[in-house]
Amino acid sequence: MAYLASSSTSVDPAVTAGFLGCLGNVLTAEAWFEDGKMIARVRVTHDANIRECDLKEACLTNIGIHQTPRSIILERAAKPAA
Repeated sequence: MAYLASSSTSVDPAVTAGFLGCLGNVLTAEAWFEDGKMIARVRVTHDANIRECDLKEACLTNIGIHQTPRSIILERAAKPAA
């Protein structure tokens, strides 16, 4: 994985959004704080075989627990018209 997070212990939603956006089949990603918890919204291709737990595990493994969102809103793009 080519995405590297800062070694700082500060929590930055932009780092999380940037990491999630680099994952395969991800079209868009954003992250923000709500009531002191990081939330992310990730839009994936219609045929992506990705679950919220997969995205959380990728964050935990690659950018650390402090950058892992508490909740991820997973949206699938509409299937293209034939």
